[in-house]
Amino acid sequence: MKGNSNNHEDGDFVGWRNEATPSEGSKRRYEAHFISKLTDCDGENSETDSSLGFAKDCGYISAAQHEDLTSLCREIGKMLGSMISRPGPLLISDSRPPTSDL
Repeated sequence: MKGNSNNHEDGDFVGWRNEATPSEGSKRRYEAHFISKLTDCDGENSETDSSLGFAKDCGYISAAQHEDLTSLCREIGKMLGSMISRPGPLLISDSRPPTSDL
């Protein structure tokens, strides 16, 4: 079964882990994925900020509402920027003790 990554006997198996240790590799993959999602959120926040400008210009919201909401967007942008630049404290450590549902 060439090409089937689940078949360990065919000699073509390429494992999904090629890092030094599984925990280091999974943390690196998780961090990159987490930053990617935060970057997506930051983009959505910027789009929301732009939409608020259109809403104000079209008369759907007042200037005061626009200022309040864009201020919140700026604050959210600062929080997202901080998380993107320093994601480490927000990541789950692989060295935590196992938990039990019992």
